[in-house]
Amino acid sequence: MNQPPRTPNPFQPRLQIESTMGSVARVKYRMATVMTIGGLACLVATVTAAERPPTIRIGDSAKPQWAWVDAPPAVVRQTMATLKSPVEQWMVNNVIDYGDTSQHVVVLYNENWESCRFVIQRERWIRLGGEEGLKMMSDMFGKRLGALNAETNMDDVGRLCGSLAYLHKGPKRTYLSSDFWTRNPSQNAWMAGTIKEKRTLKQYFIDPKIRGDGAEKTLTCWIITGKGGVEQWQIRISQREGTGRIVGITVNEVTKEGSFSWGLVP
Repeated sequence: MNQPPRTPNPFQPRLQIESTMGSVARVKYRMATVMTIGGLACLVATVTAAERPPTIRIGDSAKPQWAWVDAPPAVVRQTMATLKSPVEQWMVNNVIDYGDTSQHVVVLYNENWESCRFVIQRERWIRLGGEEGLKMMSDMFGKRLGALNAETNMDDVGRLCGSLAYLHKGPKRTYLSSDFWTRNPSQNAWMAGTIKEKRTLKQYFIDPKIRGDGAEKTLTCWIITGKGGVEQWQIRISQREGTGRIVGITVNEVTKEGSFSWGLVP
């Protein structure tokens, strides 16, 4: 039986053309999407690079990392205002792991042992001075401060005093104690200052003292400095729930700078 002639579909070429155009459009769309994503990635990278603050390298990068650090310009300007000396002359003590909570501490100092001290947290440089500095030191040594009492081992208390003195006022300070000559046997080397009698220095060989009842304590210690002076420190501590907070620190000069030798003070 003869089939009737098939009538041409007038829409068939158009559908084929649209199908072909749809494929091309999809390819172009995908290419545009890839280019857009790539462009956004480049833009994000550019913005991130733009947002990343510049730094200035301080110290001797030829030495291990403790001897140099990359500091933000604002920190450099702040330190320059304090030390009043060229950046090229500064020395660095970059301590990555310091304190009970392993804080990152950076000390910038000049040839006169004047210093600026910072704790770095999440790229933020916090200067160890004023109320914020006391809070930072409290966070760093909270457990040891909270456990202080009259029964605490004096060697441990002395080392704590040395750490607090270093952070609060800078390097070239070490704590005095009844066994100071044992810890520092070169007795004559300490007598190169204006005071020549060993007994004068020895009268300050006093173990740290912890006074106070309940939650309020005062830690008193004696510190010899890199400039040959002796300081009496009184550190007021508030203890709560196993941790301690430094309320205030008072430092009194007992003997003037140059009274004793400073060469062996760490």
